[in-house]
Amino acid sequence: MTATSYQSLLKEFISLSGELYQKDFLLTWEKSVEELKKIIVVAEALRWLRRRNISSRCFDPAWL
Repeated sequence: MTATSYQSLLKEFISLSGELYQKDFLLTWEKSVEELKKIIVVAEALRWLRRRNISSRCFDPAWL
């Protein structure tokens, strides 16, 4: 994996087409290539944040 910036990952995410909202995540055979690329870019962005110890707060429980 090459060193990429968070901004470049966001730009790549925005440039890709596809609608993932309220769709079954596990049914990958129903996804287009663009939608699968979008999922991979999101995974790379989360990995980028984790390596820099930046919380994405999507898994932090609110009650703690």
